[in-house]
Amino acid sequence: MTVPTISQDISAGRSVWRLFRRGPAAAERRGRPRVTHRPMRLLIEGRRYKTRDWSLGGFRIVAPARAIPPRGTIAGAVEDSWSFAGGAFTAELCWTREGEAGFRFLDISSRTFLSMARHAGP
Repeated sequence: MTVPTISQDISAGRSVWRLFRRGPAAAERRGRPRVTHRPMRLLIEGRRYKTRDWSLGGFRIVAPARAIPPRGTIAGAVEDSWSFAGGAFTAELCWTREGEAGFRFLDISSRTFLSMARHAGP
């Protein structure tokens, strides 16, 4: 069984993003609070990473070994754990500095997104 991705849900008229979008009262400019106390385990290009922080919009990790150009994309997966439902994602590199990299999700499985939303705050 394949799990639909957010972009497939949106194209089908079911915008999961809209359900979790934050209003203007959000504390951060990105509108989605960062989660630092519950790291996710990611598998990217055969290597495992633990997030330094994440939000429903993206994540921060130790910079990948392979050089990724600005706005370059990666494909990966959130690993199953007691907190998160595993699933595939595609992300775009937003920034790198001091051995870290920040990515924004371009596409993520609905199942994974919904499990993240449970931990993303009010």
